[in-house]
Amino acid sequence: MPTDRAVPQEEEQASPEDGTAPSVSSQLSTEEETLLKLLTSGGVTSEGVSEMASGRDGYGMAFLGLSSIQKGKLRGVALRRLDLSDCTSLSPRSIFFLLDRLPGSIEELKVGGWVGAAAVRGAACPRLCQFLRRVGGSPSEQGGPRLKSLSFARNSLGPSEAPLVFSVLPRCLETLSFEGNPLGIAETQAFAEAVKEGRISSVRALNLSETSLNDEKMAILSTAFAAAKPLKVESLLLSSNDFRAEATLSSLLRKETFPFLRDLQLARCHLFPDALFGLAEKLKEGELVSLQSLGLDRVDGIYRDEGSMKATEAFAEGLRAALVPSLRTLSMRGVKFFGEAADAIVSALNSDEAPPLETVDLDVCLAVDQSTPCEETARVLGSGKLRCLRSFWVEIDDLHRVVFIQGVLNAPEPPPWQDLCLFVTPTSEIEEVLKDAFRVDRLSALREFDLAEGDVTKDSMERLFFRGVGESETGLPFLESLNLYVTEAGKGIDFSEGVLRSGKMSNLIELDLGWCMLNDEGMRILGELVRGGHLLKLQKLRLDNNEFREEGMRAFCRGVSDSEQGLPALKILRFGGGRLGTFPTALAAGKLGSLEKLMLGSCRLANNDLRLLAEAFRANDALPLTHLSLYGNVDITEEGLRIFLETLEPQSLPKLEFLDLSATSVHETRRRALLSEAHAGGKLRSIDYTQPIGLNTFIF
Repeated sequence: MPTDRAVPQEEEQASPEDGTAPSVSSQLSTEEETLLKLLTSGGVTSEGVSEMASGRDGYGMAFLGLSSIQKGKLRGVALRRLDLSDCTSLSPRSIFFLLDRLPGSIEELKVGGWVGAAAVRGAACPRLCQFLRRVGGSPSEQGGPRLKSLSFARNSLGPSEAPLVFSVLPRCLETLSFEGNPLGIAETQAFAEAVKEGRISSVRALNLSETSLNDEKMAILSTAFAAAKPLKVESLLLSSNDFRAEATLSSLLRKETFPFLRDLQLARCHLFPDALFGLAEKLKEGELVSLQSLGLDRVDGIYRDEGSMKATEAFAEGLRAALVPSLRTLSMRGVKFFGEAADAIVSALNSDEAPPLETVDLDVCLAVDQSTPCEETARVLGSGKLRCLRSFWVEIDDLHRVVFIQGVLNAPEPPPWQDLCLFVTPTSEIEEVLKDAFRVDRLSALREFDLAEGDVTKDSMERLFFRGVGESETGLPFLESLNLYVTEAGKGIDFSEGVLRSGKMSNLIELDLGWCMLNDEGMRILGELVRGGHLLKLQKLRLDNNEFREEGMRAFCRGVSDSEQGLPALKILRFGGGRLGTFPTALAAGKLGSLEKLMLGSCRLANNDLRLLAEAFRANDALPLTHLSLYGNVDITEEGLRIFLETLEPQSLPKLEFLDLSATSVHETRRRALLSEAHAGGKLRSIDYTQPIGLNTFIF
């Protein structure tokens, strides 16, 4: 396959400095004809050409394909998109030869992330500017495509190059994305000048997410946007920025500036109460009448303080059909509403004056404290009256839990939820109504079920899983996460066995059984479930600090080893407080082939256990393990670590980045010395052995 040097025959060679691509002879060589036939027979697609262009091996094919399409030699092919952001092995000159061969059908282009740094930095910048200037020329001057969409890979716009690129942005663009490219004050001012010059006059989708915008920079842009009004922008993405002042959003969001704004995204922003007030004021002033979608997912800064409560109440006042008559989607996932704030949001959504919402994502805490929502809020949420509620996270405690679940049971139709996360502190009373709700499939949308640190007993497991989920028609087909941490659920794990065997919880991805009194029989049951292939999707399993001994560990590991597939999706596994048993055998058998993080804290491991682990890692050298914690195994000594490292092969654990030996008998200086020797021998090359010894706090 040709490399980037194997481009079609050149009539005259351009110098690297002049920024022009070589012209291509109209006569194809025999090799080129063969390649052209391969392209034709294989089908030419935007994705295929982008992939070919991303490396030296495919560059020649990509060049020939684009050139042939441009010249009409590949008839019937109309490429719409080209992604050149992954061309890390090519020089800027090679890349811009491709840009000079773009056919007129190309409408979407992504650039950046090439040799040395990013495509638009250093020597590459003049070439890109030349290309953009040509694309943005008048119809009589323009050559090549008329771009509608231009986006830049992350960190591909440097502080010295960004102003140059902004100054030549084509006015024909309808989509422009700088996502993931931090803009300083100078770069922001340069973009503001481009805006004032009319360079985004045709833009309908503007993506400024993760660009380090703050109040000061947003004020600069707001002034520029106002000077260029009215803009055609329909989608404005500002996610993952930092807005704190009330004036920031109130100055930006004006109907005369953005008369066509339909989609506003502020997800993951640092959005302080004053900034939310600013947004609320614009809603209440009717400045966002065209808005159809508002995204506030996981904004940081709205808490339980008085300022947050008042800002949320003001925001809720703006959720009226008369003010946002087109609003269809409101996403607030990851923002927990408490007390009066929850009451205000739910009341607004349940009002006759509510916007015509079709999709709402909402998190509400109904737990007892000084800011507990009123009973009516719990009743409305449980009854399913909010037919627009699709993704719903709810925590229920003593006061309103029965009201909420009873509302679910008594509603005339099942709730509309498509994604439910339920956090419950159980008692026998709530367990009974939950059991009934499970039995009649009223909670079948449950994705996350958290009973951690609650009074979950053997009887609880029987009620909830054996008599509840087990007797339902559909079960919990979407359940991904079950948390039984610090409960007595382990005593009744057998009541969940039948549910798992029947396939009524077949989508389980995370299972937390830490500190839940799981005994040897419980571990045997888990092993049998693995043997039967009932936990194939499990990605995270926690089993630390339980009551099982080596017998239970052996039974579980035997089930893993004897099974056909083992736990093929498992990425995170946590043991602790018990013997390792035959775990190395299961590991060596390749039945945990996706394991990335393994925690064996306080497992009473000794030097011989470490040797067995090393032999398992050597037998399974494709294991993608990145984190290994041996925290708290005081019988591991310097000699044990030496044997461990000597047993490994250079190809063993190629991705291991962190090895936690804190609270063992290996001194920090000797750990570093031994790992340094292993490095010199070509082993564990991904580990930075100079890092602090204690990593236990953040591995899991």
